Amino acid sequence: MNIRTALIACATFLMISDPGFGQIFVVDQDLGTIGEYHLSGDAINTRLISGLHQPEGIAISGEDLFVANFGNGTIGKYTTAGATVNASFISGLHQPIGIAISGNTLFVANFSSGTIGAYDATSGQAINVSLISGLTNPFGLATTGGDLYVVNAGDGTVGEYTLDGTAVNSRLLSGLSGPRGIAFPRPNIFVSLNPVGAIGEFTSDGVTVNGSLVTGLSGPIGVAELDGNIFVANNNNGTVGKYTAAGEPVNITLISGLAGPTFLAVVPELSTSLLLSISRLTSPGHEGNILLQGIGSANRNFTVQAAPDLNSPFVTIGIATVGLDGMQSFEDNAASLFPSRFYRFLP
Repeated sequence: MNIRTALIACATFLMISDPGFGQIFVVDQDLGTIGEYHLSGDAINTRLISGLHQPEGIAISGEDLFVANFGNGTIGKYTTAGATVNASFISGLHQPIGIAISGNTLFVANFSSGTIGAYDATSGQAINVSLISGLTNPFGLATTGGDLYVVNAGDGTVGEYTLDGTAVNSRLLSGLSGPRGIAFPRPNIFVSLNPVGAIGEFTSDGVTVNGSLVTGLSGPIGVAELDGNIFVANNNNGTVGKYTAAGEPVNITLISGLAGPTFLAVVPELSTSLLLSISRLTSPGHEGNILLQGIGSANRNFTVQAAPDLNSPFVTIGIATVGLDGMQSFEDNAASLFPSRFYRFLP
């Protein structure tokens, strides 16, 4: 679980994000839509964005959502709330399919021209329309650190490049059976193998860890990872499945009833975060107590735990509830008994 701790020696600010909350954005090529779902698989809005043209790849950065329209050669830009920023943010592409973002650069795989283009994610202006060329039906993309990974569906390879397009190893992985999507949570790479219905796991050096980590899939395309779980879009049977990073099924039909899911994006729920300040009180009747204040999502409860040092176990001391106004306040009445105090908040 993602937990932040804070020492009371000074005013401290921290963000606490609940890994149990988040969204799955699923691209449905057949319906021309993007649906939004909770990590539990429950629908938030199955038609968050509609009217797309054979949508494929999806990339999210903050509140910006980008989608590749394979059918009309464009990249659309939207907010994660579904509002249209520019439906033709980038145009003139050649069957765009996989997309990925790093910093303010959006990378686009052009399936039919065998190229990867780089674009400014704010303006849509081209940085280099042929950053990488000579590829064979490039499909999924992933960025991590200073590298860009490209799935070549046509020749069963995955290539590794720097973000400026320099080849590190254009055949980092080879001999794959119909690779489509890719996720790189570190240290290993997950690749969807469409014809054989599997997810393969590989090291960043190109060594096979398990070529059939997950099997029994139905035309898998998109693959994503969050908090040690793998999410897979099954194009043939209209589902999204969830698995552990060890390949064990959690829920093979986490989401069902889709028409033609292709790619997906899984993001933590930023709106459940709590921004916290810590201060020692001096007012009569409260001397030495610690006041924890912050802002967050209304009506969210956080279990407050404390410990005298980071080598001691944390003990629950109460519940902090965010009010309807988004404000939270919690007073630790036992703080004066300790020379130092560490806190953590559990969603």
